[in-house]
Amino acid sequence: LKAATNDLKAYEKITGNTHSKRIHEITKGINKLTSAIDHQKDGKKIEALMKSSKGDIATWWNDVKSWVKKI
Repeated sequence: LKAATNDLKAYEKITGNTHSKRIHEITKGINKLTSAIDHQKDGKKIEALMKSSKGDIATWWNDVKSWVKKI
């Protein structure tokens, strides 16, 4: 997740304001999830966090994927 936020920031630098607002929204969501995971010690609770975030992660992925042209 931390690598994803770094990659999004790099993408924003390359593309400018094209998706800037959405990049910030996604980065904020990723950082919130990362923080929740980092502060959790119980593996089962981490798994539950990931399962409950599955929809958000899929949405983030689909948004970013739609920005990249197919080769």
